[in-house]
Amino acid sequence: MARKRTKIRRAATTVQESTAMHVIARSGFAVNGVLHVLMGSIAFAVAFGEKGAANHDGALAQLSSGPIGGLLLWGTVVGLWGLAFFQILTAALVRGSSKAAWTKRAKPGARSLAYLGLGAIAFRFAIGVRSDGSEAQQVSRDLLAVPGGQWGVAAIALTMLIAGGVFVAMGVRRKFLNDIEPPNKYVRRVARVAGVVGYISKGVALLAIGVLFTIAAIRSDADQAAGLDGALTKLRELPSGNVVLSVVALGFILFGVYQFIRARYEILERRGD
Repeated sequence: MARKRTKIRRAATTVQESTAMHVIARSGFAVNGVLHVLMGSIAFAVAFGEKGAANHDGALAQLSSGPIGGLLLWGTVVGLWGLAFFQILTAALVRGSSKAAWTKRAKPGARSLAYLGLGAIAFRFAIGVRSDGSEAQQVSRDLLAVPGGQWGVAAIALTMLIAGGVFVAMGVRRKFLNDIEPPNKYVRRVARVAGVVGYISKGVALLAIGVLFTIAAIRSDADQAAGLDGALTKLRELPSGNVVLSVVALGFILFGVYQFIRARYEILERRGD
């Protein structure tokens, strides 16, 4: 049994360290960067009164609008799911069962779920299934229709609030710089600025989603819930909301820039053994 586990581990290590796997993983960071730049551009337009879905669906719609849009969509699916698979391997190859080992597994494990989710959105788009932007309300409505459903909506709210807090903390503490190995101080400076603004902006957007789901849970009103697009629209309704949304939009674009830097300089070889 131990010999079989050793063989499986050796095979997984070979796959993770292969050139092909690294190319796919880096392409995943790149396509994630493209999506965030597109979302930020749409959010800018919304900030100044234009219509558009400032979320992954809106970004994917723009990506698919060109002559090779279908090819780009499938490339996005492969990149994101490939990156998710790489993160799964990274988590699985951490040795031991101690608390420290499980802590090392947590980060790539959480990332793998995020990239799987983004890849699923891109896959849905690639096969022609479009969204009407009401998924958040529908999920809340389905939960509130069953006994104790408020707690389910509250759990989603708590998840979004925690995720938002984590993103903001990463931006403030600059922990994201530990994931890359820039070749010089200029690239590191760009990565620092883009990462700080980008992570904080992403965190603000997730916190806004969490607040809206919290209101939906408290009021038992599914119409109060919203996804990313709805949350950004709510930011625009604040005093000087167009300025607030413009800053967040810039943050999304800079987050995309940081993803491009990750695509080139992410430390992929570290497994946490």
